[in-house]
Amino acid sequence: MNAAIVCEGGLVRSPAEILSPLGLKLGDKVSFIQNQNGEVVLSNASVRAIMKAQEAFAGAAEILYVKNDNDVMALVNEVRCNDNNAQIEAALSIFHELREKACDISDMTLEEINREIKAARAEKRADS
Repeated sequence: MNAAIVCEGGLVRSPAEILSPLGLKLGDKVSFIQNQNGEVVLSNASVRAIMKAQEAFAGAAEILYVKNDNDVMALVNEVRCNDNNAQIEAALSIFHELREKACDISDMTLEEINREIKAARAEKRADS
């Protein structure tokens, strides 16, 4: 059993043989969890957060039909593709906004294009 002294301000210096198995180092966050017996358990807050996330996502793999690493990569690629599609749609929307304003962007600076985009969006909001 290891013991520590409570210092001023409630600080407790934990022995290295306690911190090492938890993978804790200077600057890491810890969690104090009181169990059903009233004992307080010290744990690595990062590890605890990952464990809570795993609990929260329990069953999600079955719902999404993710069975292996290839399925995970396919899901990641699908999400990225959807994000890219959203960005393309946003760019096309901006292009159409500028066309509606009859802007020739070929001779415009990026700052001028951004100004025109903001003006077009403000006009759309005012019309709504």
